[in-house]
Amino acid sequence: TPHVVSLTDIKDSLEECLGILRKYFNNVLIDCYSVNNNSVWTLMAKLADGVVVVVSAGETSRSEIQRTERVVEMSQGKMLGFILNKRTYPVPDWLYKRI
Repeated sequence: TPHVVSLTDIKDSLEECLGILRKYFNNVLIDCYSVNNNSVWTLMAKLADGVVVVVSAGETSRSEIQRTERVVEMSQGKMLGFILNKRTYPVPDWLYKRI
């Protein structure tokens, strides 16, 4: 039979783990999956000192970004900001060299 784990169990484990890590490190970075349909993510947002979201240029829509901000706020998390990833430069290299 599969083992069922409640969100309360996960929350307790995350709090304990973060407590231990905070004793040994000044900064702890936790890489999580997308906010979409992920209740563990909302727990992490609340337990963490802050949330930084990586946004893919040309892929992540404005509405997804706004939704993520709302989820962090509703989770009682602290939104620190966004990182823009996969940014492309539409100006050709030869033109950049002349500037």
